[in-house]
This record gives sequence, structure tokens and C-alpha cells, in this order.
Amino acid sequence: MSTRRAQLYLWIVAFAWGSSYLLDQMAIEAGMHSGMINMLRGLFTVLTGVLFFRPAIRQMTKQDLKIGITIGVISFFGYYFQTAALMFTTPAKNAFLTSMYVVIAPFIIWLVITKPRNARSGSPSSLR
Repeated sequence: MSTRRAQLYLWIVAFAWGSSYLLDQMAIEAGMHSGMINMLRGLFTVLTGVLFFRPAIRQMTKQDLKIGITIGVISFFGYYFQTAALMFTTPAKNAFLTSMYVVIAPFIIWLVITKPRNARSGSPSSLR
């Protein structure tokens, strides 16, 4: 893939991601429930996934399906609460808070997967 094409795709994704907050806000102001918004979002995702990834879906194992469903359920609840939060704040603040996971997630993962150290592990005497 050329650099120019990759940059075009990045611009398209950034535009779609950024405009989704405004479109969600307009849908909520029109009286649409956040569950309905996420149902439509999920339907669109499934349809485009089948359209673009049909060969990969045919080769999927039960383990792949289980992991995908788990990730999908977690994503659904994340998007549901994010969309519901738009009733109480602006799209800009919502986007900022949502994107904070990029900064916070590595620290949470580090806290979860690192092993606890004993008191001597940081001292020079542990170099014996």
C-alpha cells in the first residue's frame, strides 16, 4: 500500500470517528435511545464485516468465535455507556474522555500483569 493511500484511509477513519460523536448527539437529541443507536452501529459493523471479511469468517474456529463474542459484548457496553453519557455532556468532552483509554490502558495493563516485588528487589543487595 502506498503512503498516499494509507494517509487517505487514516483521514477517512478519523473523519468517521470524529463525526460519530456529533451524529450520536443529534440522534439522542432527536429522542433515539442509546441502545437503538448501538444496535444500528452493531448491524452496520456485522454487515460490513461480512462484506469485507467473508473468507476469514469461513476459516474461523470456535475459539475465535468465543473470543470475538466476548470482545463484542465488552465493546457493546463500552459504546452503550459512552453514547448514554452524551445526554450529560458535549461531544468534545465525551471524545476526550473516551480517548483517555489510550493513555490509561497501558498503565492498567502494567499494574495487572506485573508481579509484586519484595522489599529487597529494589535495593543494591539484590544484585548478589
